[in-house]
Amino acid sequence: YHGESFYSDMLPEIEQMLRDSGILEESRGDLGIELEKPLGFVRIFAADGRSLYITRDIATAIYREKHFKPTQIKYVVAAQQNLHFKQLIGIMQRLGHPVADKMQHVSFGFVPGQGTRGGGAISLRQFLNEMYQHALDAYKNQVTKKPEGVDESAVAEAVAVGATYFYYLSRSNVKDLQFDWKTALNFQGDTGPYLQYAVARINGIVERAAAENLSVPDSIDPELIREDSAYELVSLIARFNEAVERAAQTHEPHHIAVYLLDLAKAFSRAYLDLMVIGTEPKVATARLGLFKAVQNVLSCGLRLIGVPCVERM
Repeated sequence: YHGESFYSDMLPEIEQMLRDSGILEESRGDLGIELEKPLGFVRIFAADGRSLYITRDIATAIYREKHFKPTQIKYVVAAQQNLHFKQLIGIMQRLGHPVADKMQHVSFGFVPGQGTRGGGAISLRQFLNEMYQHALDAYKNQVTKKPEGVDESAVAEAVAVGATYFYYLSRSNVKDLQFDWKTALNFQGDTGPYLQYAVARINGIVERAAAENLSVPDSIDPELIREDSAYELVSLIARFNEAVERAAQTHEPHHIAVYLLDLAKAFSRAYLDLMVIGTEPKVATARLGLFKAVQNVLSCGLRLIGVPCVERM
């Protein structure tokens, strides 16, 4: 990672390159590039010779292309900077630089800073510390059946991170949002903790099955899981790749988040219909394998959006 001063050293070279290209113009003492409507004239150097943000962004893009040879460059920056990045890409296109086709602005809606009860802003560390305490309280109050010996502190830490990530990534980038503790930490809502609990719940099923000498099979005989609820789970599992590809193509992580909620809810509906303990061993083993497959997909999806999994909670 290079700081802004690193690229500042490249600015004389960038200015010469722009002059040699013939696209650098003067307007009211400023040096810039005309991109026509609606992007207009873009100042590159102020009248007193000072560089601007976009000047250093040009240098950064050229450096990245030269040294890293990326296939894509994504600028994940708030929607308020839409014009800036359209102008930046427009400049690189006028230069005929190969990096222009690799650059894309992934914008997102307004995310106000989190504040204290008194109205002042708080640091990220303060926010996470407070989130941890809220998560610990939510776990103690909302989860009634806790496994023996569970490390509540470790669970709260994972839930705090997971709830925060999921809250933001489960919504479309273009939507403005305001963080809400109660909503994010609802173990019965469309939240990260709900998904984390589903993963831990399946671990509990596997542990109880092991006590009955039942283990997860390497493969499943489909003839043994013919129930409608089992078909729904298998159908959803088959759609995982589609959700991931859609998220990648649209730069919208919420496609993965929504998919994971659908899968976890289908598992909750199937849980009572597909009993493992007390069922004929071959059927029980097949159902156990199906639940483990659900867990594998949930765990993979959560990792993709930064939500930690919890084995027991």
